[in-house]
Amino acid sequence: MAIDATEIACTGDCDAFDIASPDRDFAHIARCLRERGHKIVGVGEAKAPESFQRACSEFVRLTVPASKTPAGPLAQDARPMRPGPLDVQVRDAIKQHSTGGGGMEVALLSSFMFQTQNVRISKQPERTWRRYLSKRSNLFSLDPKGPDSMVRCLPVGFRSI
Repeated sequence: MAIDATEIACTGDCDAFDIASPDRDFAHIARCLRERGHKIVGVGEAKAPESFQRACSEFVRLTVPASKTPAGPLAQDARPMRPGPLDVQVRDAIKQHSTGGGGMEVALLSSFMFQTQNVRISKQPERTWRRYLSKRSNLFSLDPKGPDSMVRCLPVGFRSI
């Protein structure tokens, strides 16, 4: 599969690759393809190796149907995130740039957070604003990808602070 992906990448006929595997060995090919400008979407359960998840441009977590999960407390990923200090800074930036509750362009968030808060998302575990915001779906609402993609605050998520 890695050889096929490399051959396809060399032809220039493909901009993105989806890799659905729990195997950490795919991290290398994901990194190589990404370095050559291709978008890599990894697909798997939360237990997929962190090295593989980080190597992808984006990682889509699949959830196991309730009938297949053991009874008991919620898994770590299923628990709503509590807002941290960076979440509050992001919320304030969105509020400052939102008109009529329309939110803020995700593309502008990065430069604003760096200029005003000296925050580089590349220093965070998620490494991209889209991944960071997606992980906090109880705090932020995120449009699908696109040049005018917007992010909005979900006030319900910030009630605990």
